[in-house]
Amino acid sequence: MTTRRRFLAGSAAGVLAGCAPGEGSTAGGADTVPSSPAPTPTSSPTTPGIDLGAPLAPGVPRSLAISDRSELDVELELLAGVLPDDWHGHAHILHAIPYDDGTSVFVGDGKVLRFDLSPGAASLRSRVVRTPCHFFDAASLGASYGFDNNGFARMSLQLGFRNFANTALVALGDRLLVTSDAGRPYELDPDSLEVVTPVGWNDEWSGILPTWLEGFVDWVFPLHMTTAHPASDPHTGELFTVNYGLALVGSSQPDTWVMAWSGVGALRRWKVLDRSGNPVSITQSVHQMALTRRYVILMDTAFVVEVAFGGDEPEAVAQSPDTVLHIIARADLTDDADTVTAYTVVLPREAAHFAADYDDDDGIGLFIAHNVAADPSEMLRLDDVGPDGVTPVDPALVGMPSAATDIGLAGRYVLDPATGALTTSQVVSDDALWGGPALVAQAQAVPERLGAMFWCSLGVDRALQVRRVIDLYADHPHRTVALDEVPDRMPATLARLDGQTAQVVEHFAFPDGRWGLSPCFVPRVGSTDDTDGYVLVTVISDDDSDGRSSGDELWVFDAAKLAQGPIARLGHPELSMPFTLHSLWTAGAAPRTAAYQVDVRADLEAAVAGQSADVQAVFEAEVYPHFG
Repeated sequence: MTTRRRFLAGSAAGVLAGCAPGEGSTAGGADTVPSSPAPTPTSSPTTPGIDLGAPLAPGVPRSLAISDRSELDVELELLAGVLPDDWHGHAHILHAIPYDDGTSVFVGDGKVLRFDLSPGAASLRSRVVRTPCHFFDAASLGASYGFDNNGFARMSLQLGFRNFANTALVALGDRLLVTSDAGRPYELDPDSLEVVTPVGWNDEWSGILPTWLEGFVDWVFPLHMTTAHPASDPHTGELFTVNYGLALVGSSQPDTWVMAWSGVGALRRWKVLDRSGNPVSITQSVHQMALTRRYVILMDTAFVVEVAFGGDEPEAVAQSPDTVLHIIARADLTDDADTVTAYTVVLPREAAHFAADYDDDDGIGLFIAHNVAADPSEMLRLDDVGPDGVTPVDPALVGMPSAATDIGLAGRYVLDPATGALTTSQVVSDDALWGGPALVAQAQAVPERLGAMFWCSLGVDRALQVRRVIDLYADHPHRTVALDEVPDRMPATLARLDGQTAQVVEHFAFPDGRWGLSPCFVPRVGSTDDTDGYVLVTVISDDDSDGRSSGDELWVFDAAKLAQGPIARLGHPELSMPFTLHSLWTAGAAPRTAAYQVDVRADLEAAVAGQSADVQAVFEAEVYPHFG
């Protein structure tokens, strides 16, 4: 593949400190072409070292929208290559179980897949994430008070919203949390993968309803808007997260709270204010947050959750074309305060994921993955048509996220925390970043300085290009590639990027008909640096030619040699993976010993008491018994 690389160096001019979103000017200035030569182009192998499976036709695997509820405890079969004898630990990968009814593939009960690694072998344990609302939902299908899918939500007007806990996994010491953007986290037993407890009682979290409505609606399952990527500090043992309201008709500007938890006792929370003393409001979502030694950073992320009532399709809303960051000093999060002040900084181009250097002595160093004019919340709908405005989309792909309408970019920024000034700005474009950067792995969750980062990007395929979404971003102010130059097809890729320069070091392009997702870094025993190990990637295809494989596989790469292709392929005939999401490696998976526990009955019973006798009976028979 010929690689087209662009290198965009943003000026350090422009500051936005202490302004609410939408106020002030944008930091970063215009992009300019650097005087130094462009880096060496990245490469992908022309002759892979192992058999990559049967040749397939180009296109999007239909199995990306399909999975099942089976729970496995199996040894994986080696399909090609040689397994490492120096890997260890446990690679966790999470996905939603799609409903197969046209709803987004990101909506559905979570399933955790834990790949247990030993010299020359790998086994799999998979479990469905069964929260209290899962049990109620399963027991009330078809009832008038049951749940129905609606855009990115599954809700009951009488009971509230499902918390699917299906997006990401977070380690808090030797404990394991499962998260989503729309619901408090849940803690799992690291060994059994069974749900143990929610994090925080319902009354420790704020829902989306404005104050004037709370007296009329007492949902058993309120919607708590939070982040799928809370920030865990391995140095202090703290977990930082966020809770915020949504702007609804009849409500004032919603509040935002930053929260901290030590793993025991109550959550601590502070309302976030701007430097003028006004509440900070989240206009889109906080899919990810990050921390440094002295700061917590909230990002208003390019993931617009659209919900409609009455069964109609929600109206498509374009994401903001800029990135808004709220920077909070950790020293201000004291027990005697209930508010905290944030700097607000705006950077050109939107993003859903980012990371930070933990070491902030020389400023706040950020790596931002810019998914420009690519909205992961815009999924294909049954009435959508392709770029020509006439051809219907493939019904088998309804629910899949639409293709990017511009190339993805990688940005490296350094901010002066004292003033909010942008001191360094570097933005890189590379063909390996089409449809991304989307999903990432790195050797440490919170490194002192960001190093090697392993990003999967989704590429571009005409089957996922939708006229509705193309029109939505036709006038994007930060466009790199003109709409009429967006390719019909670019492969999904796995790329290694440098977290300090944002440059693509090397990449591998997946073969036709195969999508690589959910990278997970696995260190070698005695690993000494951030490429000393392996990168595991889920690879989804419709290939049913090998009886040892379902077509959905786990590929193993040498982290320092991605461009050489995988060194091994693993599979199992019963393994069914759809669009998989985020990953987590842990050294151990011992049974949980922590004493923290939210009593589910005590947490819900006041709201349940206001429901009908039929609803109360479902809780008594089908929900409470699962939680002691």
